[in-house]
Amino acid sequence: MTNSQALNSKNIIEEVILREIKAIVYSKDCSSAPYSKFILIATAIEFLGACGDSFEFQKEKQSEDRFNKGLSYFNKKYHQYSKSSSDIYLYEDFRCGLVHQFRPTSKVNLAERGKGYKNLNLTKEPLKLIIVLEDIYDDLEKAAKNFLKLARKGKIPNIPKNSSTFLEVTKVTGTHTNNFMTRTAANIRMLVWLDGSTMNILHCQAASGGDVFN
Repeated sequence: MTNSQALNSKNIIEEVILREIKAIVYSKDCSSAPYSKFILIATAIEFLGACGDSFEFQKEKQSEDRFNKGLSYFNKKYHQYSKSSSDIYLYEDFRCGLVHQFRPTSKVNLAERGKGYKNLNLTKEPLKLIIVLEDIYDDLEKAAKNFLKLARKGKIPNIPKNSSTFLEVTKVTGTHTNNFMTRTAANIRMLVWLDGSTMNILHCQAASGGDVFN
């Protein structure tokens, strides 16, 4: 038996950024994996920016503008680091380093709360910006809520992408013997098989119809 749920971008912000990523960041079960959590946060910042621009999600070469736009919903203390002329440029030094190389540049140090570090503390010699995991997530949470508030007030571009289905999740129960293959004209479709308390992602396809993974 299958049960499908269609999610738009607002649902993703609520369910993934405000619920799932928060649970991961603060989970005691994941306390030994703080480094990986920064990658989720960097990706979520860019997604906020993608929700706020006037282009379709799949438009290419928008990552830099979208990440910086995502930062615009954050507290003003982040804004200086969204400029390419800044000594510390979070798009290059934080986001690109983590997403493409699994490490930030030498200008950024990552830390956890309770280790004696202050979020966004900047030293000049050597040039270093400290980012504290729990603090940047808390600021992401505020930014996401700020975005949703602006959207309710009509201050976010009202284009079809923010109201149409962004992701469709199909929950499959019962005996599973074969991979599930799906095709969609646009967006991503993911099939999830629930077996008791175990959840396995079986198959995901991109808008082009090509396999993401099997």
